Amino acid sequence: MTAPQRESRQATAPVARSKPASVMDAESTRILELLPGLVCSFDTNLRYVYSNEAYARMRGHDPHAILGLHYSEIVGPTNAVAIRKPLEEALLGISADFEYDIITATGKRRALANYRPNIGLDGKVYGVHAFITDLTTVRHRHLLDIEKEALFEDSFRNAPIGIAIVDPLAKITRANESFASMLGRTPADMVGVWLGDISHPDDLDSDRKAFLAVLNGRSNGYRLDKRYIHADGSVVEAALSVSAMRNAAGEIVYFVSHALDLTEQRKAARALEASNMQLSLAMEIVRGGFWQYNISSSEFQTSRQLGQFIHGPEGTELDIGGYLDRIPSQDRDLADMSALIDGDVEQAVAQYRLATLAGERWMRCERRLIRDGAGRPMTIVGVVIDITEEYEQLQRSREQADTDSLTGLLNRRGLQHRVERAVGQRHWAALVVDLDGFKQVNDIHGHAAGDHVLIETARRMLGVVRDGDIVARLGGDEFVVVLPNGDRAMLNVVANRLIEAVRQPSHFSGHTLQVSCSIGAASLEAGQTDLAAALKQADAALYQAKASGKNTWRV
Repeated sequence: MTAPQRESRQATAPVARSKPASVMDAESTRILELLPGLVCSFDTNLRYVYSNEAYARMRGHDPHAILGLHYSEIVGPTNAVAIRKPLEEALLGISADFEYDIITATGKRRALANYRPNIGLDGKVYGVHAFITDLTTVRHRHLLDIEKEALFEDSFRNAPIGIAIVDPLAKITRANESFASMLGRTPADMVGVWLGDISHPDDLDSDRKAFLAVLNGRSNGYRLDKRYIHADGSVVEAALSVSAMRNAAGEIVYFVSHALDLTEQRKAARALEASNMQLSLAMEIVRGGFWQYNISSSEFQTSRQLGQFIHGPEGTELDIGGYLDRIPSQDRDLADMSALIDGDVEQAVAQYRLATLAGERWMRCERRLIRDGAGRPMTIVGVVIDITEEYEQLQRSREQADTDSLTGLLNRRGLQHRVERAVGQRHWAALVVDLDGFKQVNDIHGHAAGDHVLIETARRMLGVVRDGDIVARLGGDEFVVVLPNGDRAMLNVVANRLIEAVRQPSHFSGHTLQVSCSIGAASLEAGQTDLAAALKQADAALYQAKASGKNTWRV
């Protein structure tokens, strides 16, 4: 047993499964999440249907955020080219083991990739399992040096997957508790055991060939699905990864074997019915559920999980009307299925709000069309996942990027974004507001007093403009007001209101603070949308206002 071959391709026997890789029971998912390795699964369109925490973190994403995305959207162009052919071969039923450089935001790491086709009971390929091992550290450390470190000892003993150290004669010199208990033995029982004595007879030949290939220098390791014999005589199914550790002369000193017990997972896969359990089990590991819509009968059904997500433990299934009633009217166009019903598209993704037991939640709905034998649209299946936390985090990030941290007004970036959406169809105006006397407040009373003046000015400006008008702070004591629907008359009203509001005194730490403002304005026609040009015109008018004695405005 040893580390994986560089470029091996072999046809694999169909794995007895009744569901794709994305459908796992909770215990299997928990085990995969504990793995130090990188694990993910794709559907036949090479879109993510599962990712453990380690893989998602390496790619810089949340595990749920990458579900449904195409692999090329996550791995980047360089890696997309490197792994495209092995992925396509796996979709043809051919396993692929190879090394390549993973390119991430933090740099480049050497990795071993093992792609396995997910073959169902019907012989069809439902997707691809990907197991990725980071080889960078392993290739640059000698095993004996690692064993001297307490960190290695702790990891070896407490690893959630089985680890065994094997000598060149295929005898175990050391095994951790996970490996030994997987076979119904103790770590002490495993010392000196020849691998052939604990291997399934039908797997001895393939294991021996791979082992000898490493001993003869044709590869540095291998990876395969392997069956062991438990102490009670039962069969233990495992995913085995083996790496050769060499000394300075290039001689093999040890083999390190990692074995993940897949026995229960495989038993569960063989026991489940493919058509009935795929989506229901998938929903057990997400917040939401699934539904299906029969196009010919207009019958709409939700899963038990989705009913409970919406109504609680005693929740019942919903019909199409009941489901749509829980989507706000302004979001219902987002949930439209016309293109799928007409057969114009095979799948579609929508995001909308849904009223649930926990309140209104943002949902991501993956919808796929199923056709009958003649190719006619027959059924639409939807998987609904709660993405509220991710959505709100994205909104907060956007708001923080567009907001002045002191006053809460828009900053220059936020102003640009809002103006792009708000102006252009009507007459509009831009006002540049500069505080008079602000420097003296800072010099005499300190920056805390200056901050108070800026915050109070922002509050007063918001109090005199209309809903829909835009107020921003560009920096220092410079503010901007944009009137998306403002003619000269309205410009005159707002400018005078601003001057009156700003010059009122305020109080801070026992001091009376007073500033005024000068305003330069630009009046723009419909179709003039260049904010920079508008502000330049307003700045010129501001200069005139300052020259006229301040506390006034010019256009």
